[in-house]
Amino acid sequence: MWETIRTFIETNPTLASLYSGAIGGSIFYYLRNILGKLYNKFLNLISFEILMKTLMRDQFISENLLNFISSCKCYMNRSYEIQWEKSDIVPGYGTSLRRILGKWVIVERYMDNGTIPVSNIKMRVFFCWNRKKWLKQLKKCISKPTKSGFIEVSFDAHTTYRRKRRMDSVYTTENIGYEILEDMKSFLSKEDFYAKYEIPYKRNYLLYGKPGTGKTSLILALASELGMGIRFISINEMDRAECIIRIISHYCRSHIIVFEDIDAQTGIINNRENSECGIQPINGHYISDESNYDTEICFSNLPTENIKVEEAVRASNNCTSKLTLSDILNIFDGLQTTEGAICIFTTNHIEKLDPAFLRSGRMDYIKEMKDLDIKTSSKMIFDKLGISIENELKDSIEKNPNKRLNPSILQEIWMSDLKGTCNRKQTLERLKTLIEGK
Repeated sequence: MWETIRTFIETNPTLASLYSGAIGGSIFYYLRNILGKLYNKFLNLISFEILMKTLMRDQFISENLLNFISSCKCYMNRSYEIQWEKSDIVPGYGTSLRRILGKWVIVERYMDNGTIPVSNIKMRVFFCWNRKKWLKQLKKCISKPTKSGFIEVSFDAHTTYRRKRRMDSVYTTENIGYEILEDMKSFLSKEDFYAKYEIPYKRNYLLYGKPGTGKTSLILALASELGMGIRFISINEMDRAECIIRIISHYCRSHIIVFEDIDAQTGIINNRENSECGIQPINGHYISDESNYDTEICFSNLPTENIKVEEAVRASNNCTSKLTLSDILNIFDGLQTTEGAICIFTTNHIEKLDPAFLRSGRMDYIKEMKDLDIKTSSKMIFDKLGISIENELKDSIEKNPNKRLNPSILQEIWMSDLKGTCNRKQTLERLKTLIEGK
């Protein structure tokens, strides 16, 4: 029977061609699958893959990895892109072959243009037999500055490195710097305590005082002592609360989050009773309930008589900024607060800030950075120049025992002496003039 069927197929040209083609196609199909599986097994045996997906709007998250990859030697690259901000040409999207931490790595960057664009970085690492050790080295390289003795300082558009600063190089009256450092160390060591008593695990500091009193220098010293980086955030460049929360969430465990000159960044958190934003009272008084803060942010040139809350809400909705005081308050002490965040705010004018922003529990630690008293000023000059102004300028100090000196002015004086731009006699004369207030 089978012989009859085969003879019939072979004598029919159409059936014969279909029969031979199907067998050939099947053989090719199965052979291709077998070879493909063998190739994948061999590839997985000699290499492994690392994949990083980042939303395009959060591309700063992959900055450390991209910077590190770019610093490694490239043996083959297919595409480049121009970065106008840095006036530089760097490897772009596409495939490149690099030598990373002693291993051959094929790096591929590509885009997924879905509903939300996603930037992908895929790395295939070859001939790495101790994967755990290699991955540990990679993690260390992309999470910390490559330069020893420096800390990472990140801004909205770029990252730089600053030389570490010792705490004893920052002079503050009453040892404020060491006081804050101990508080931070205590906070970092007591996460379990916060969890046990169901307290939000966050710490907000406010440093205020006149310019030149060392607020920024203290922040650099604190980060250096704790082995953390610094991430500056400018509220006036954020249009939504989600943007601030996203940055804080990414950097909070490894960086101190800094909002410098918070009163000058935005009028949102300025005192409503003394606002520069033109905020007017409603029915003769200001709303004190935090739930109604959204209605108080952007009033402009509204009549003060017979105004209704509904009209105030409509006026608020016409504002261009999407951030409200309610958003800001909830970011730093509310349901939107990021666990593990250390935030430091600085201002020259604490009187401009709204009481709701300053209240206990939202600002955990508020300290005034003052000009230095004579004792601390004398210590600074003695440490730098080896002279005691308490002995050299005794008469001037006795006449002005409560005189306070600005640290930045003192620094300029002793630096001029060390650089040789003025001699010791001129230095003492300048210090005398400063103490006597002439």
